[in-house]
Amino acid sequence: MVVVQVFEGTAKVDRQAGVTFLGDVFKLPVSTDLVGRILDGAGRPRDGGPEIVADERPTSSARPSTRTAVRAPDFIQTGISAIDCCTTLVRGQKLPIFSASGLPHNDIALQIARQAKLKDSDEEFIVVFCAMGITAEEYNFFRSDLERTGALENAVLFVNLADDPLSSASLRLALR
Repeated sequence: MVVVQVFEGTAKVDRQAGVTFLGDVFKLPVSTDLVGRILDGAGRPRDGGPEIVADERPTSSARPSTRTAVRAPDFIQTGISAIDCCTTLVRGQKLPIFSASGLPHNDIALQIARQAKLKDSDEEFIVVFCAMGITAEEYNFFRSDLERTGALENAVLFVNLADDPLSSASLRLALR
């Protein structure tokens, strides 16, 4: 049995049309050209910049095992003492922020994106910032803050607006 997900609509597809599996998975172009860019949930430019032309990587590869990691973790300092002392982050780790309406989750996410640095090192790294189901107002808030502070220069943003197609959010590219 095969499950097929339609990503861009079925308006002109005949009910009797067949589907042929080509033996490939969804791929995302990956290169240093992503740094400083804002993409939608499907990896397409949302910032008005050019398409990303790069080697494409499958988005469905197995995640690296934390049990077999050889190198010592690089601790990320966020500048938020509750995170830095109680729930330490390491390079490569995901930090989901779940909150209720009216709480300062957007401010906290931006503060982490602006201030994140390696503890005891000036080495630069890239922050992958993912915002799913946000309003256009929230998107403009994130974008203007990260541009104004220069944090966008060391980040890649994946943004899925509340009124974007659900299919682009379901790809969860930033989480791969």
